[in-house]
Amino acid sequence: MRPKLANKVALISGVSEGIGGAIARRFAAEGAKVMCTGVQMDVITAIADDIQSTGGVAAVAELDVTDEAQWCAAVAATIADFDGLDILVNNAGVLQLSSIGDTSLEDFRTVHRVNVDGVFLGMKTAIAAMPKGASIINISSVSASDGCSHHVAYGSSKAAVSGMTRHVASECATNGSGIRVNAICPGVIRTPMFIATDENLAKVMAAQPMGIGSAEDVASAAVYLASDDARWVTGTEIIVDGGRSVRT
Repeated sequence: MRPKLANKVALISGVSEGIGGAIARRFAAEGAKVMCTGVQMDVITAIADDIQSTGGVAAVAELDVTDEAQWCAAVAATIADFDGLDILVNNAGVLQLSSIGDTSLEDFRTVHRVNVDGVFLGMKTAIAAMPKGASIINISSVSASDGCSHHVAYGSSKAAVSGMTRHVASECATNGSGIRVNAICPGVIRTPMFIATDENLAKVMAAQPMGIGSAEDVASAAVYLASDDARWVTGTEIIVDGGRSVRT
C-alpha cells in the first residue's frame, strides 16, 4: 500500500518527545520528508537522527515561533532542503496553569505570544510558499471550548487558535489557494508535560471516559488531515479526547 504522505514535505514546530515528535516520526513513516523545528536542538536532532536511522528523511532547523524572521528562515530552509512545503503543523505551545488572580499579565502575554502569535506567524509565512492542496494543521486543545479552572491563559490562547483556524480556512477556501486549514483538539495526553501522580490519573479518568491518550493518537489524526484522504476537509476540528467532550 502506498504511504499516505509519499513525496510530501512537512514542517513541524515544537518537535519534542511529546506530540511534535510523535507527529514527526509518524509523518516520516508515511513517506513525508520532515523538517523538525524547535528550540531544544539536542532533542530535535535526536528525533531527526532516529527518523533517519529507520529509513526516513528528516532535517532540523532552530525555530522560536514568536520570531517572524526565524519562521522565514525555517520555511526557506525546508524549501532549500526538500524543494517544497506541503504540510505545516503548528504544534509548538506552552502550558501555564494558575487561577486568574495568580496569573500575571506577563504570564498571560507569554502564553499568548507562543500559542497564538506563533500559530499566526506560522500560517502567514507558510501560506505564501505552499502549493494548491497543501495542508495546515494547528494543534489546539479541548480547553479551547470547555471551562476549566486555572486555564485562563492556556484555554484562551487555544480558543484563539481554533478561531484563527476557521477564519484562515475560509480565506484560503475562497481566494483560490486551495490550502486546507484544520485543527486537532487533544484532551489530556501522556507526554513529558503530564505529571502522572495517582491524583492526576484519577482526575483524567473522571474527565475522560477512555482514560489518558497518547501522542500517537494525535499523530494519527494529523496523518489524516495531512493526507489526500482529507482533500475536501477544511475549517474543522478533530477532537481527540477519549470521550471527554461527551461525558455525562
